[in-house]
Amino acid sequence: RISVVLSFCAPTSVALELAEASGCTVIGFLRGSRAKVYTNQWRVSAGRVTIVSGE
Repeated sequence: RISVVLSFCAPTSVALELAEASGCTVIGFLRGSRAKVYTNQWRVSAGRVTIVSGE
């Protein structure tokens, strides 16, 4: 089972639907110390990365 998926680009709407249905966290637009969390944001702690909600 995959819990988290990271990507440098944006996920498709189908990918987000599948992630929501399976409980997977999707993080996209990884740029330096910034990232956009699209699903299940509760799994991610902001520590050294600036988290921007994708919802």
